[in-house]
Amino acid sequence: MRALHFLLWMVTQDIADLKLVLETTTQHGDFIEEYWHEKSIRDPLTGLFNRRYLDDDFEQILVSSANRKQPFGLILGDIDYFKSFNSRFGHKAGDEVLIQVCQYIYDTIQDVGTAYRYGGEELLIIIRDCSLETTYEIAQTLRKGVKKLQICCSEQNVGPVTISFGVAGFPDHGTNSTTLLRRADIALYDAKTQGRDRVIMADFPPSSLPKS
Repeated sequence: MRALHFLLWMVTQDIADLKLVLETTTQHGDFIEEYWHEKSIRDPLTGLFNRRYLDDDFEQILVSSANRKQPFGLILGDIDYFKSFNSRFGHKAGDEVLIQVCQYIYDTIQDVGTAYRYGGEELLIIIRDCSLETTYEIAQTLRKGVKKLQICCSEQNVGPVTISFGVAGFPDHGTNSTTLLRRADIALYDAKTQGRDRVIMADFPPSSLPKS
């Protein structure tokens, strides 16, 4: 009989717990939904928006900018010699470099643009309603700021850290995401091959150059 009473008590407790879960879900459903939405669009290591979110956001920015006839800037960055941090200090140090560089970039541009983790050690920054010249200046500011970071892992300084950037702009270098990303990527490649720790602006397509 005591065993039966205990079993009934356990069932009652389970029902009470289930009611609590249901009430909490009902009362805070919006919060829970927002929480999982944020997790789905954020990179878990750096906290930046992920590639999935970029794909949707980029198209919305293109449409909005075209409708309002406003330019925007694109900055594609890559941390220089990133693999050497992993090989010399371990993957934990590489993660710390990526986290702190991304945090600095986020803090610096959050009022004027959006940063995304593009892949590996590559970052993409979109500066809304911004001229090509100002975008270039922002990229230079970011480059200089990253170089000043003091990054430590397990009480060991792993710096200095430098970053290279390729800059492109809408509509100067293209009017769709594929073209803009390709031009920014080519500019980034040029920055790497020319010595790293620099900002290179994409070349203008021949059709946009003034006729002589």
